[in-house]
Amino acid sequence: MNQVLSSAQQDKDWMVSIRRQIHENPELKFEEHNASALIRRELDKLGISYTCPVAQTGIVAQIGSGSRPVVSLRADTDALPLHSPIHVDNGIPTATGTIASISWPLLAAVSMFLVKIEGQGGHAPHATVASIVAAPFTISALQQLISRETDPIQSQACFLLHLYMILSLHLCNQCMTVAKGQAAVHRCNAYIDMKEEEFPPIPAVTNDESLHLHVKRVGVLLFGPENVRLANKVMAGDDFAFYQEMILGVELSFGI
Repeated sequence: MNQVLSSAQQDKDWMVSIRRQIHENPELKFEEHNASALIRRELDKLGISYTCPVAQTGIVAQIGSGSRPVVSLRADTDALPLHSPIHVDNGIPTATGTIASISWPLLAAVSMFLVKIEGQGGHAPHATVASIVAAPFTISALQQLISRETDPIQSQACFLLHLYMILSLHLCNQCMTVAKGQAAVHRCNAYIDMKEEEFPPIPAVTNDESLHLHVKRVGVLLFGPENVRLANKVMAGDDFAFYQEMILGVELSFGI
């Protein structure tokens, strides 16, 4: 294992340089054109074959003969649309931080949808049907779905921001009922777009227990037991879950 770490140290400066270039120039999902170009240039220098584009801005590189066993390594290059004081240009940071992993569910299954409430225009107040009045009642009712309609033992979450994230089709149907019902109370109409073409529902990330234990053993050998811990479950999603539908996999975190 010491040989592995020593070998990795030889390329440390090169890897840090690439990471910093991507980190200092954050790009959103499906907009990582600069990151894609940077990665392709480095792969060309190394003489590594690859396929591009995959899923718009993705890259798939092939190393080795392709004979079994085969290991698939996946890395995100997109940033999140968040404001952070560590970046002063465009408010799209990728914040940084031991190795952490957990068996069984790690990340949530996620769906997104848009609710549109329509009233009737006119001269306020008596000659209109105000959708702006129906909207807060709808939001308030949707917030009660988790506390009153779901098993408290099950981890679920509702977020009403510019996105609305839920965990199950059953809850999606409940959201439709609530939105339409609250709109009807205020003489408005509600239209629900599940956005499945734009944001396909993502299943839960569920780590295989045997692979998790393997990651834990290797982590202890490489970094010591004090630097290996169980990861916390997170109510967010990751399309790495689609890999896990096809083959056993484990998602872990470095530098937490």
